[in-house]
Amino acid sequence: MDDLKKEIGLNVKMIRKKCGVNQRDLAKQIGKIRAETISRIETGQANFRIDTLIKIAAALKVDLSTLCMNHDKISKNGFDKFMCFFMETYQEFQKRKEDKDLK
Repeated sequence: MDDLKKEIGLNVKMIRKKCGVNQRDLAKQIGKIRAETISRIETGQANFRIDTLIKIAAALKVDLSTLCMNHDKISKNGFDKFMCFFMETYQEFQKRKEDKDLK
């Protein structure tokens, strides 16, 4: 999973730079996230939820899949890892939402 986080982080950084956006401005566009968090995501040090990744993709005007691709070598194995990560994160998000709704 750490390799996937690093890969996604590198993609965020690469796309952010191509868009000419700094970490602070990206954080402001997303809202409720600090530039330091963007930095930690880009270096693969931060755990992040899928909704944060969706907000980053929207702010950078790219598809979620673009952030998750291995741009050097798109492989089925990499896609499988992403789908496992996505499903685990989505299930965790749904569980938290249900727990919150029950309270």
